[in-house]
Amino acid sequence: MWKNPWLFLETRTQMLSRFLSQDNCLARPYPKLDPVRMQLPGHGYLREFCSALAERYTPGNPRFNSDLGLLLTEAAERMEEVRSYDMIPHLIEVLADLREVDPSYYNFCLLITRSLQMLLGDEKKQLLGTRGSKPAWKFLKRPITRRLAGVNPLHFYGNVGTIRYLDQSDMVLMPEPEEWFWGLADRYDWPDVDFGQVRFLMEQAYYHQRYVVNPEGAYVQLKHFGPLRSLTLKVKSPGLLDPNYSDFLVILGWDTTGFRSLAGDDELGIEGLRKSAEILEGGDLTSVDYLSHDPRIGSYGKYLFWVVAVIYHDLVTAKEVSGHRSASSGKPRGFSEDYDEEPSWVYIPRRVHNQPLPPRLPSEEPRFVSPHRVTGHLRHANPTPQHLAELEKFERQTRLNVLDLLKRNPGYTFVRPHVSPSWDEVKDLPKFIHARLQSEIEEMMKPTLKDD
Repeated sequence: MWKNPWLFLETRTQMLSRFLSQDNCLARPYPKLDPVRMQLPGHGYLREFCSALAERYTPGNPRFNSDLGLLLTEAAERMEEVRSYDMIPHLIEVLADLREVDPSYYNFCLLITRSLQMLLGDEKKQLLGTRGSKPAWKFLKRPITRRLAGVNPLHFYGNVGTIRYLDQSDMVLMPEPEEWFWGLADRYDWPDVDFGQVRFLMEQAYYHQRYVVNPEGAYVQLKHFGPLRSLTLKVKSPGLLDPNYSDFLVILGWDTTGFRSLAGDDELGIEGLRKSAEILEGGDLTSVDYLSHDPRIGSYGKYLFWVVAVIYHDLVTAKEVSGHRSASSGKPRGFSEDYDEEPSWVYIPRRVHNQPLPPRLPSEEPRFVSPHRVTGHLRHANPTPQHLAELEKFERQTRLNVLDLLKRNPGYTFVRPHVSPSWDEVKDLPKFIHARLQSEIEEMMKPTLKDD
């Protein structure tokens, strides 16, 4: 905890008070949501906090800022006392629910959540990870010694979406606050990406893997990737939500020339090279819903996934595959680079403890197999009890849905496809490959077949 939390709270409470003066969301009841979602600990915590705060808030109350600061400090102290650092990702988890029904409540609760996250740190370190319910601290090169101005980068520091994925081993890669860059979805007209190409590249990388990315991370310099000049890629395996695959920590280096400005940029002085950090969760290769609340976020997220897929595929396979690498449907404005040129990259060995680290290492378990291809089909015949029992076993082993889909085609049975490797291994496939198999089965069974 902070020795003097008001170095941070003086400005933050002013920010929150100004927010309420423009839209007093606390005058409204906590948003009504799906009853199942309301049982999540994050909603219970935010509902109680906002209720306590609403009792203290009246427009023009001269004591409100001090009451708010005290409430935030006490809440952070209770979390610290019981070491409940994973309450922060619980709060972050439910913010998307609020955004859907009450954007003002969402923005206010986001500020509250970020305030608690900052207060769990102190003048010398900030909480940026909670993987395994253990705090991961980023120790600041420039400790806080004076009151933070409203435009201090620390108010924007960190990515709320990454905290539950990161542990202490990741902190050496995280940028310093003064390097931090944010608001990327709104700053640029991101190239159009066919997300099918992302799945294609990642599946090819999975089935033709010869190398692994260095556990310390691989640093890559980029050319003809628009404003993106470099990235450091670290593979975190197993994934947090998919034990059969990996998550990807990506530290991105940006040339801010040509970006659109956001409010406050002039005071912050964002010109030049800046950095940001993202986690691409392996399970999200099945969907980009979490990136698609806003169309601009969706474009940025899909483009970022595509860049990582291209680099990761090259790192682990060491050979090209057939398929388009162009991500752009046109030349984005604001940059002189020719987007029709083929993107290129150079791997630069990172130095850790003054020792050069290669970007990749030979895999101890290389894969040289063909991707699974669903070749099953419907056959005109009533399924026998024995065959239905086999399909039930097939569903349990593979977690693929067949029997419910089969009901759409009465008078037909399903001939299981031939897959290499065997079906016994399908249960161990990454979720994004599993999702492709399921979608192909669903597509196969969509039409009701007619007798010849």
